Amino acid sequence: MFETSRSLHFIQIPDLFGDKLMLLQVLDLRSSSVVGPIPLSLGNSSNLTSLYLSNNRITGLIPLSLGQLSKLLYLDLSQNLLARSIPLEFSSLENLSLLDLSSNFLYGSSIPAQLGDLGSLVELDVGMNDLSGSLSSYLGGLRSLQNFESLSHSLKAYA
Repeated sequence: MFETSRSLHFIQIPDLFGDKLMLLQVLDLRSSSVVGPIPLSLGNSSNLTSLYLSNNRITGLIPLSLGQLSKLLYLDLSQNLLARSIPLEFSSLENLSLLDLSSNFLYGSSIPAQLGDLGSLVELDVGMNDLSGSLSSYLGGLRSLQNFESLSHSLKAYA
């Protein structure tokens, strides 16, 4: 965070993180005054294992290209201004252990059933959004899941 006595400066995530830094494994910009959208090019960072962008002012949609990050273990996009639904493309993140999308403006009819295929997922937090619908038995496929948060939702659990 860049802070002066008079003003706070904000940064945007440059495209070069996805276009030029191909060996990048960890991108941690938590609480860094990041604004604007997540660049689509970030999905090209094929060696990325950890992406922490929480507690910023990131806007727009979650890029579908993040579903290409096959080595990703930790994805934290919480406490931002992201809108729309959870991308179906996240179902291809087979190694994902943590998915935190809480405290955004996500809406839609529940959590995509395809996320039930993420057998390595230990923690899933989608609380403080505007998701609705039902949580059906597809969550049973999350055999490693230890922590699930969906507070402040209109989600209903069904067996």
